[in-house]
Amino acid sequence: MKISQANERLKQKLILKSQEFHQQAHTIQQPLDIYTVDRDEIEETEKKFSELMIRYEITEIEDTEDSLANRMKCLQNEIMVDYCKKHNLTSSCLFSFDAAVDYDALPLSDRLSVLEAVLQVVFEETEDDHEHQYDRDFLLSVIEQLHDAHPSLAGKLLQNILYTDVQLTMQSKEILCQILFNNMWTPGDITDFMHSITGKGTEQVSSVLHTAQTYKLEYCTVLKALGTSDPLKMLQNHGGYERHKDAKTILSEMHDENLPENVLTILEDVLLYLEKELPKNGTADLSESEAEDLKKMVKSLDFNDPDRDVLKQVLVKMSVAVKMCSTIIFQKGEKKTVIEGYLPRLTQLATLVIFLLSKSKTNTGCLLEIGTGEGKSCILAMLAAIHAVRGVNVDLVTSSLVLACRDLEEWKKLYNLFGITSSVVPPPLNDSPPEKHEELIQDAYNKQVVYSTVGTFAADTLRQEFEKKTTRGKRSFEIVLVDEVDYMTLDNGVQITFLSHESRGLQHLEQVLASIWAVTSACRSIQMEETGETMWATRVQNFHTAALLAMIGSDTSDTFSPLDILLPGIELGFYSGDEFEMLKASVSAGEGKEENAALHDDTWKSIMAKTGVEQQYDLLSVLEMGMENKVAFNCYVYQSETRKAAHFGEQKTETDQNINMLLLENGKASEIMSEKVLVEATVTELTSKIKYSKQCSSNVETEKNTLVIPPFMEEYLKKQLPVFVENALKAIQMTKGREYIIEKSLRAQGMDISEEDQHMYHTVIPVDFQASGMLEKSKRWGDGLQQFLEMKHQLALSPLSNVTNYMSNRSFFKRYLSGKGIFGVSGTLGGDADKCFLTRHYKTACYVIPAHQRKKVTELPAVQVRGGTDEWIQTLCDTVSKVSDRGQVVLVVCEDVNTANTLNEKITADSKHPVTMYTNSDSHSIENQEFTEGQIIITTNLGGRGTDIKVTKEVNQRGGLCVILTYFPNNRRVEQQVFGRTGRKGTPGMVQLILNQEHLARAYQGHSIEIMRELREEFESKRIKDMEKEKLVEIEMKEELFSTFCQFLSDFDQHYSTEEKTDLFELKVKDVPRYFESHCTKMDYHPTLNALKESWGLWLILHTDQINTQKDIMKLKEDLIQHLKNTSHKLLQGNSENFYDHIQQALGRTALHFQNKTKCDYGAKFYWKKASGFENYYRAVALYNQAYVTINMAEKNYKDEARALLKEAEKAIDVYVSETANTLSLVSMSVTGEGDVTTVDSTLYSLSSCEDFVSSSEFSLFHNYGLIVVFEVKQKPRFSFDALICCFIGVAQVVAGVLICALTAGSLSSFGLGLISEGVSDIISGVMAAALELHVLTKSNLLEGKGIRVTVVDSKGKLLSEETYPGTDPAAGNIRVLLTKTPENCSKKGGILSRLKSRIMGQTTPYSGHFDIIRSDGSTQAVNSENPNCLFHAVIQATTNAPDHVLKVKAKELRSKVSEEIRSHWGKYVNAVKIQNMFDQTKSCNKFKIAQSKTWHVQPAGAAVASGQQPHRCPRSCGDADQRGQSKAERRSPADSPCQRAGAVRPAAVGADPSRFFCPSVLTRDSTRIQIRPDSRATSTPERVFRAEL
Repeated sequence: MKISQANERLKQKLILKSQEFHQQAHTIQQPLDIYTVDRDEIEETEKKFSELMIRYEITEIEDTEDSLANRMKCLQNEIMVDYCKKHNLTSSCLFSFDAAVDYDALPLSDRLSVLEAVLQVVFEETEDDHEHQYDRDFLLSVIEQLHDAHPSLAGKLLQNILYTDVQLTMQSKEILCQILFNNMWTPGDITDFMHSITGKGTEQVSSVLHTAQTYKLEYCTVLKALGTSDPLKMLQNHGGYERHKDAKTILSEMHDENLPENVLTILEDVLLYLEKELPKNGTADLSESEAEDLKKMVKSLDFNDPDRDVLKQVLVKMSVAVKMCSTIIFQKGEKKTVIEGYLPRLTQLATLVIFLLSKSKTNTGCLLEIGTGEGKSCILAMLAAIHAVRGVNVDLVTSSLVLACRDLEEWKKLYNLFGITSSVVPPPLNDSPPEKHEELIQDAYNKQVVYSTVGTFAADTLRQEFEKKTTRGKRSFEIVLVDEVDYMTLDNGVQITFLSHESRGLQHLEQVLASIWAVTSACRSIQMEETGETMWATRVQNFHTAALLAMIGSDTSDTFSPLDILLPGIELGFYSGDEFEMLKASVSAGEGKEENAALHDDTWKSIMAKTGVEQQYDLLSVLEMGMENKVAFNCYVYQSETRKAAHFGEQKTETDQNINMLLLENGKASEIMSEKVLVEATVTELTSKIKYSKQCSSNVETEKNTLVIPPFMEEYLKKQLPVFVENALKAIQMTKGREYIIEKSLRAQGMDISEEDQHMYHTVIPVDFQASGMLEKSKRWGDGLQQFLEMKHQLALSPLSNVTNYMSNRSFFKRYLSGKGIFGVSGTLGGDADKCFLTRHYKTACYVIPAHQRKKVTELPAVQVRGGTDEWIQTLCDTVSKVSDRGQVVLVVCEDVNTANTLNEKITADSKHPVTMYTNSDSHSIENQEFTEGQIIITTNLGGRGTDIKVTKEVNQRGGLCVILTYFPNNRRVEQQVFGRTGRKGTPGMVQLILNQEHLARAYQGHSIEIMRELREEFESKRIKDMEKEKLVEIEMKEELFSTFCQFLSDFDQHYSTEEKTDLFELKVKDVPRYFESHCTKMDYHPTLNALKESWGLWLILHTDQINTQKDIMKLKEDLIQHLKNTSHKLLQGNSENFYDHIQQALGRTALHFQNKTKCDYGAKFYWKKASGFENYYRAVALYNQAYVTINMAEKNYKDEARALLKEAEKAIDVYVSETANTLSLVSMSVTGEGDVTTVDSTLYSLSSCEDFVSSSEFSLFHNYGLIVVFEVKQKPRFSFDALICCFIGVAQVVAGVLICALTAGSLSSFGLGLISEGVSDIISGVMAAALELHVLTKSNLLEGKGIRVTVVDSKGKLLSEETYPGTDPAAGNIRVLLTKTPENCSKKGGILSRLKSRIMGQTTPYSGHFDIIRSDGSTQAVNSENPNCLFHAVIQATTNAPDHVLKVKAKELRSKVSEEIRSHWGKYVNAVKIQNMFDQTKSCNKFKIAQSKTWHVQPAGAAVASGQQPHRCPRSCGDADQRGQSKAERRSPADSPCQRAGAVRPAAVGADPSRFFCPSVLTRDSTRIQIRPDSRATSTPERVFRAEL
């Protein structure tokens, strides 16, 4: 054997081989999702180094192979040695310099900066320069060169200089370094300061420096104060009472912003006037007549050439109006408290003037960067009021509806003062009926000023233009004012708003998504240490199995076994031959499956424990040689410290087949592959299992190993399958608490939900963690990503959907360019690249408005923490503790919720200061409180944008709010927004970055913050360019194609008259046009419209590649139009390739028939017949509905026809089990017998008493399949469907779970197991629970072999029935339980309508009962239990002597053990649980019988009903089987008897024999029996109501 030969060769090598290392790697952890950036630092630095040498005319004497770092250091050393000799300095200067900057730890770019500074000092000194006498003088000179461009490096040097100074405390030294870092003082200022403090006390110096830093005081001010007797008091007075900037200062700063000269000229005149005039109007009011005069002046202004005197008067009067409207009056009894309003500041009025005047030929709008706390909402309100007065409709966009409502409430008084109408959209709907909602929205849009979000505005635009609903009415896009404009246009510029459109047929793909998840969910991403590339480790398994699968895939080999790979281990001495033989025997005992053997055999575990990383490597080497080196295994081990895969052993050369293996301890391994290969492999595996229904028979058994999909989805699925797999891998990488959270869904908001039901309402909610930190409850991911995340967390699956309509933020805002343009404000417009982008795309000028006071925010040097996450968290805790101890409030901003929670736990445990969490705006709030000294706030970006955090005066004196940012944002706008939380309105503040180096992109690691920010600007500029070239072009093309589609729809409307466009689901029978009374050639309007939308959505997906590669838009338009013409032509002929188009057509006509079912079928039967003929595989629903219409119309031979249709439906029904089993039991009824029959209908949504949206979602799935009405024979008892629906869900889960497991080649994934487990649980709770539980109790070891006998008697002791469940040990005996039935007293209250409703619903008098235990001596003992576990209580009470409270606990535990028994031994009980066996079908003619008298005849157990025999009385007091002796009012349907009201009997089960609806406790069919259990839904009474179940 080749492997044996290779083994011998390897043994020779092993003699000389020493162990290199032994790496423990038990788990694979997912690396953090970091912001990846690419940069070739060596190439960039090499280029700059060459330019530097050219500038200083330096040449290398000879070529060298030294690294760039060594060459740079060599040059620096040579320069510095010559310099030191020239200035009589020793070599210690070089040593001090290297130590000061920590040279060895510097990245290349920082080393180049140091070299450049040294060259400047050496080559640019003059004879007049200071003669260096000490090392310190040289270092100060280098600091002078560095401190402007590289303050971090300058700070390191200064720290080294100050280290030996004895007159400064450590705190003073830190503050001086921070002052230098912020460029507050020059290095020369710091040197002079150190000379000037000679003789001063250290505490006084420290206080002076702290005050100077807090208020950012200039050095000259501090120097002046040092000459006074109390310098600290002077500095505090100077900093604490700083006045607002005057007009000249503001104008000077505005000149630096390159504002147009004509605007600056007017501004100078206006601001100087306002500075003098506004104080005179501090107590002025604006009368109604003055308000009218102001409106006239506003209308008279020509903003292209304004009358300055009029403009000045407008601004003064508007300022007075703002003061009036911002005044707050509190009235408490007779006491009135007035809080005076405020006049706008000069900077706010300057901003208003710029907005009004700044227009150019190219730019119609204007965007302004205005600092946080500068009053942006006031500026926008004044601007909106001026435009509204001039007759312009103003749309005002905010970042959230909460802010929209808040801002409107704040400024509504201002609008009312000028007679301006205003509203927010959507308006408060309160308790208004739904039909009024559209009217209220239209009314809101009729107002002059409308506040809302961009998403709401865009959605309402789509509703009007795409869905032809009136929302905006005639409101045009005149002018838009945008708050936080950068967030709308830059961060979310490519955000798409679309109206939901649930595509019919996509529900079939859920089984495909589940299969993908089963294959991929065990994979984990892993970073390769050598290259930094992210690869994927597949499922961890026994290494020899993993190796064989990697070589030959899932195919089996008759000549080669996985154990053959282990065989050489005997010769290599890893384990003995006896152990190996025992291993083979173990595998054989496990039916040849290793997983079976591994569960029970210690030999297996022993051998695997001996097969470590090195042993696996050697065995794979033998395998390579045995394969004649046609296969090469590159081996890796997992480094737990770095969380990366490091290479192990030799690097193999390229062969026919190269395989990467991750070797783990205990004989475990997994294959490593690239994402591309993993996606291709998964697609190949799934494709082999997918069949299309045209290729299949309706026999599910023949298709049980396949995923059957409707044929019209073939192109779509082939196109989307790789996308689905990619998104499954994304879902694995995404982290809860970072990219998303799991919380109550938007639909469940405001609902009162019990704690145990909370999980039913949970959903995956995206988090905008990189920008705003907001929970985006109205957003969801597409292309399966949302569903994969739901599978990941075992949540209810949301339906898949295709986007058929959309509007991007960019497209929405560009609509205003044809009007007066876009005007916006933001705290951060970003860098030059951002502003240029905004100018190009939105035709806006961009300027920065100075703050009304000098900024007093001090940035502390950034810190990159090495040593991992624990070290980083500890550094954060230490810093937070230090800052809070000195009396500042600390705001810690984390990247995600997980980090915030971790930090909160650590700080709370270690800190004495109170900690406030702010990670969810719905449950947390920090804006309505004032924080005091030492308090700590931990938040995400949620607290980093738009949040106003208030602190006390004492906190400001101690340094103000300190903001610590724990991650490096992707752009400087987010960083500025976070840092903008402090220093608002001129107050002091501090900011600092404390970063985990492991979380940083490689390009940033080790660099100073200045270099990091420079790199980030480059990356951001590149990102914007790429977005323009790719994403924006793609969006433009899609929107142009969408416009083409909308135009086609508009033209297509001419094929239908107004009458034909009627919505059939909203039509009353009396209003039905004659057109709909029979079938027509063309499809009805609404199904046709829906079909065209879905056809367009499918076309768009199939042409994604052409759009992404920017193919010729004209050709794409032509292709689209031709596609739509072909589709519409078929629809007008009544045809479609999509089966669900026919379903929708038939549903509309059935909706009409449902209202008038005996008179006219409105063509419904024709369309259902057409649908059933179109799709043979999924025809069950169409046949069922066809039978429904047939029975209703009662035409000739209708019973035979309906019977035949239902039999056909019964044959086809099993195809739904693999997906949802939505009609499994409802259509298995058959009709036999003679006489007239009718149907009693139930709308689908009336089947369950549940009102939660989970049940609604399940029902909507039924509706998609075409089932909107279920029917039963008239007078057939009505029953509750709660248990039925539960069973549907359970069956769907079981089947999906089994399907998933099958797709993983016998390896059960946790997801598959979870589905089966939960599905079984649902079936247990929903169907035949008591019978199944009694069966399990007696067939397991839970009762130690005992059996159970249940005797049922009436209230008089008459025997009704007796059921026996024999145990496994006859000698153990039986537990005897007696059930006594008693009728309940029911009130007859209620009006005639309620009583009529009760009769229609089949409601009758309820019955209750109680259990007793029958002892061996014949005595009875009452069971004191009133909960659903009372049967178990009886069993426990019969076998245990214990108090009642203990018995109740044990009863609950016993019931749980029954469920666990089924889950643990699924194979043992599968036949008792599987839904098919519960519906045991026979060909007997008495499966379903309709008597002429419309009365059910009951066959007593074990006997036939003889002719003339007295009708049998129900032993459960449900009433006589024959009710002919009763009056109509007295006659009762047994639908609400205890045996039916509980809903345990399922329609298909009872459909086999109608008498089983009626008296289940005495009926016997085959070996099936009816048992009794408590009804957990019955009203709690002393005597419990019981429910009968099969």
